[in-house]
Amino acid sequence: QSIVLDEKNQPTTHRMMPLSLTVDHRAITGGEAARFLKAMMDGLSEK
Repeated sequence: QSIVLDEKNQPTTHRMMPLSLTVDHRAITGGEAARFLKAMMDGLSEK
């Protein structure tokens, strides 16, 4: 968990999950990997 300030500047906790990605650049580019990781993060953060 991480403590952050909400929209009213009050401390609140957020769940966090470390996420990393290892790719073989012979198969995909770094840009493709970055877009995939962003899409995964966006999907996980939807409320």
